[in-house]
Amino acid sequence: MITINLPGRQLTKNNKLRRGYGGRIYLDPKYKAWVNDMLRWLWQWGNITFDKPVVVKAVYTPPDKRGSPDHDNLYKTWGDILQASGIVKNDRLISWEPLEIKNPDKANAGVVMEIRIID
Repeated sequence: MITINLPGRQLTKNNKLRRGYGGRIYLDPKYKAWVNDMLRWLWQWGNITFDKPVVVKAVYTPPDKRGSPDHDNLYKTWGDILQASGIVKNDRLISWEPLEIKNPDKANAGVVMEIRIID
């Protein structure tokens, strides 16, 4: 089992698509920058890769009371980031325990995820 802490407000991919000049669709640059920050944060764990089914328990502490993202959208975003970082080989291998959301706390905002292999 490993425990991962992703700091700050957690974003979701939903509503982050933008339409540019000529109708081209692209991801919001702020979202892409946030994903890159999260990936740099996750790469500190080195070469840990889960290639078997895992269960993830997530505890989210928002920085303020401003709108709470949809749980399913958070799961999709976190799964994509865990796969892109190489910690989980494929996000289809992830089973999520119900999300626990704590009271807002700007100093300790972020998500703590416990990842363990399903026996």
